Amino acid sequence: MAQNENEKLDVLAGVIDRDSKTYSFEKKLSVNGEEKTGAFTAKYMGIGARLRMGSLRAKLLDGAPTQSVDMVTDDIAFMMAYLTVTLIKTPTWFNLEQIDDYDDLRDLYTEVFNFMRSFRGKNEQSADAGSGEDASSEETVEAVQRTPIAVK
Repeated sequence: MAQNENEKLDVLAGVIDRDSKTYSFEKKLSVNGEEKTGAFTAKYMGIGARLRMGSLRAKLLDGAPTQSVDMVTDDIAFMMAYLTVTLIKTPTWFNLEQIDDYDDLRDLYTEVFNFMRSFRGKNEQSADAGSGEDASSEETVEAVQRTPIAVK
């Protein structure tokens, strides 16, 4: 089976609602030394959400240029910002800063990223280009039901 087909099957392990552009799935994470499983929901990220994500990433890096930090630090900041903006429902115990394992963070990010990619056509063009719809149209980052990341 081609890698693209495998990725589509991975995304289908959760439930995609194309009308609301959301994806619900379960994930097991190591948090504060405990294995925890919970239900997550991600929302498609439009242009406004991407802007918020970039701003949050810069805040997580305390404004340092990405060239001045190591790749792992930059990756962590990118994934945390991405998940902060896209995850609209998380378990009550969930806090990105308390995830113990880099691989858990990366797996959670990959799960949401594959969902986002499911909206792209074969030519990598957005299936919703020009619709004017955005994840920010119904909620703001502050209104999302999750534990926020502490940023200075």
